[in-house]
Amino acid sequence: MKIKGVFVLLTGMLIFCCFEMHGQSSDSRINQEWNIHLIGGVQFKDQSGLSKLLFNDDGNGFSSNLYTYVGGGLKIDWNRVLISVDGKRGTFNENVANGNQVEVKDNTGQLAVGYNLFIEKRIKLAPIVGILVSQSEINYTQNSPNPPSSVSGLLAGAPNTWLLKAQNYYASAGVDFSFNTGEGQHYKFVPLELGVKAEYLHRLSDTDWKSGLDSKIEGPNVFDSSFYIGISIGWWII
Repeated sequence: MKIKGVFVLLTGMLIFCCFEMHGQSSDSRINQEWNIHLIGGVQFKDQSGLSKLLFNDDGNGFSSNLYTYVGGGLKIDWNRVLISVDGKRGTFNENVANGNQVEVKDNTGQLAVGYNLFIEKRIKLAPIVGILVSQSEINYTQNSPNPPSSVSGLLAGAPNTWLLKAQNYYASAGVDFSFNTGEGQHYKFVPLELGVKAEYLHRLSDTDWKSGLDSKIEGPNVFDSSFYIGISIGWWII
């Protein structure tokens, strides 16, 4: 399975970096720093598959593909080997043709590893690779030209709102840059790391679809790729 291959790749990179840093160390000490951080960013997603599914068109039903994300995570710097675990929530909302509305809420979790190219302690520039899982909740509301005037009429009619859930796994590759504003141990409760991250994500798995009641259903692949750029502000805890 492709997802397992990505895990093998991440593990291989991490082992290689560990051996590399061990060979460069002049003593037995391990330099490590642990950082918790807040994240904010935007992501440009391929929505052609979703457009074809909802509107039965050529994939150009959306005027925008911009999602906004907020979240948090943990980053470990282990002798220049960077390991990060992040969680983010993203939102997208657009009024489409005929007064219909599409709202997407993304919940993502990511594991990534990288290697800092700079020896300078206050500056980090690291190529990173990772794996990300995303669950998208898709709310599609169709405008009714003759809305019912009573609760019984509403319940008797066909639903005009659908909730779908789509889960995908992605491989990610990008660059993580950060700048430390101080020396960690002396400023534990002061923001110490300001960062910028840019990465490309490509879908690895077939899209796993569920209805709003979490019943498994069949559906096409959506959200094939995306590009993310964001900023972070972090605090050293170790």
